[in-house]
Amino acid sequence: MTQSRGRRRFGILVPFTNTNIEPDMVLLRPDGVSLHFARMGGYDQDEIPDADQMHGLGAADLTEPLHLLQGVRPDV
Repeated sequence: MTQSRGRRRFGILVPFTNTNIEPDMVLLRPDGVSLHFARMGGYDQDEIPDADQMHGLGAADLTEPLHLLQGVRPDV
């Protein structure tokens, strides 16, 4: 039986509009790694993001989502 926790904790920031990354990361997760996600600001999910929207996402205040991830003391 493989262990799903204990070796490393990965903290991952995800735009709130991204519905693909969590299941993809679960499929790619090595044994012994636990995944911890926090949502951050995003862009209009009904539009294909342009350079301005992506720049805005990069400039978003990450204080709150990073604070939430700190609670699990991620290794990465």
